[in-house]
Amino acid sequence: MAIICESYYTNLNDYNTILIKHRLRIYDILEKFDSGIYNFDYSDFGFRRRLSYEAQVDSLKILMRNKHFKGTSNVYLAKELGLRPVGTMAHEYFMMGQYIFKDNIKKINEKMLKLWLNEYSDNVLLTCLTDTLTTDSFIKYTDKEILNKFNGFRHDSGDPYEWFNKIYNSGIQNPENKIYLFSDSLSFDKANEIYNKLIKLVQPSKEINKANSKDKGNIIFGIGGSICSPRMHDFVDMNIVIKPIEVNGQPVVKLSDCEGKNMCLNADYINKMKEEVK
Repeated sequence: MAIICESYYTNLNDYNTILIKHRLRIYDILEKFDSGIYNFDYSDFGFRRRLSYEAQVDSLKILMRNKHFKGTSNVYLAKELGLRPVGTMAHEYFMMGQYIFKDNIKKINEKMLKLWLNEYSDNVLLTCLTDTLTTDSFIKYTDKEILNKFNGFRHDSGDPYEWFNKIYNSGIQNPENKIYLFSDSLSFDKANEIYNKLIKLVQPSKEINKANSKDKGNIIFGIGGSICSPRMHDFVDMNIVIKPIEVNGQPVVKLSDCEGKNMCLNADYINKMKEEVK
């Protein structure tokens, strides 16, 4: 996706003008943090939709001056710039699970999470993505003992406040000590709104605060397009996504928490999965 976006943007006649406007927008974001308008922690998730390599490097170098900026999902640039590489599991992981565990659809999330825990430990990469087969199904059919082993949960579709309430009240242990990561097409203004509304509801223990002294609270954000793509009032930037549609000839689906983000070409399979996980 990064190749597609960059090939498109850099061949526009006014690319250099767009790049200058992009830099100015990032400086404006930095100013809003410096002035106290924004007060939340965030990371760059914008690699796949970036204006260009040049634009992403510029953005990261500017935002590195901000104490609230925590890292980037671009592992190469994290290495080159001395940033923390950050990220979570992807929808494709659970979509693959629909083939592996096709005879036990309700338990796909749980079984894939168990495989994840077998691979990762010591508090590394332990943030759950909840919405591949809807968050309601994720909560309903996943053993809470499994969920308790994860540090946090990631929102990527649907109403962020409804999602938070569902996860927070799902029966997990010490929900106030979990991380809630929001990453659904966020602008900085939207992230700021979510943070200001939800941070008051989460009061992590002193032990957790001490352990995560480098982080601020447990409402955090992965921001993509608003850091790396043009997103200007006079310009419509690309909004593309790539997901698998089948595995070894079997359809797979991303149901999501909103119809607009569903991904599948087989209507019968979509209906079957909706029935199975409801």
